[in-house]
Formats: sequence, structure tokens, C-alpha cells
Amino acid sequence: MNTTVVASELGVSTKTVQRWVKQLDFPASRNEYGHYEFTNEDVEALKKIKDQLKNGASMHEVASKSENHKKAFVWTERTGFDHGQKEYIIALEQKLENLSQRANAEMEHMGKIISNLEKKLTQKADDVVSYQLLQHRRELEDLQSKLVDMEEQLQKSNEKLAATEMAASIENQKPKKRLKSLFSFS
Repeated sequence: MNTTVVASELGVSTKTVQRWVKQLDFPASRNEYGHYEFTNEDVEALKKIKDQLKNGASMHEVASKSENHKKAFVWTERTGFDHGQKEYIIALEQKLENLSQRANAEMEHMGKIISNLEKKLTQKADDVVSYQLLQHRRELEDLQSKLVDMEEQLQKSNEKLAATEMAASIENQKPKKRLKSLFSFS
């Protein structure tokens, strides 16, 4: 029986039957066109699954119960297969294998490209950090140089101020002595 017949017998949509088969890894066989084919035993098992789900069981619970009933997916071989169809299937399998190998090679190549890009990105980030550190070092050296210059200017200003104060105190003392000697009353 095909999916449509089984779905109408169960009273569900074909999508529901397909979803159950996929989610529960239901052991349905496939025909030469890739369509599901169900036996009477499969239909009975699907009825049990429907009843379990209807009674409130979760998909996970149903999946664990159906583990005991699994069998491998197989292509049904009918006596109506002619030699050309078998060759066509073999050719398709070879093409699929070639595509799979090419896809794996492409994935490996993409992985190498991504790895190289990551290395370049890391190197670029390191270069940026190094450049920033050099800039900060230069700025610190400039600030340190300015600080040394300011200290020297401050020291010179202090020396000039001290010399000026000393000269002023000497001048202040001299006129007082002269004035004192001129106007002394003793």
C-alpha cells in the first residue's frame, strides 16, 4: 500500500504518515521511485502509534516503544524490473557517490580557506594591537619629554624667582641702612 491509501485508512493526512515515518524511524520500505510502501503489519503498527498519540503519549515515548519493531529500509525489488532500470539505478548511485566525494572535497577545501582566513584575521588583529601599542608608547614618550621640559622650566623659574627675591631683599636692606644712617637720632 502507498502513503495515500494508508493515510485514508488511518484517517490522517499523507504528511502526518510521512512525518511519523521520519520522526520515529519507522521501518517502511520504498519502491524504485523512492515512495513509501507499507505492508499490512506496517499499517497495524501505524494504527497503534496513532492510538498511543491519541491517548496523550509524546512522540518520544512512542519512538522508544517502536524501537523493538525496527527493520532496515530496503528498496523493494519487483520482478517487473528490467535490466535497463537496474543499470539506471546503478548509474544514479555512482553519480551520488561522485557528488558525495566532490562535496566532501569542497567541504575540506572550504575548511582550509576558513582556517587560512582565521589565521589572517588573527595576524591582522595582532598587527593592529602592535601598532596601537607603538602609538601609545610614542604618546607616552612625548608626554614624558614634555614633563621633563616642564620640570626644567619650573626649576629655572624657581631659580629666577629665588634670585629675584634675593636681589630684592638685598636692595630692601641697603636703602634702609642708608636711610637709617641719615636719619638716625642717636
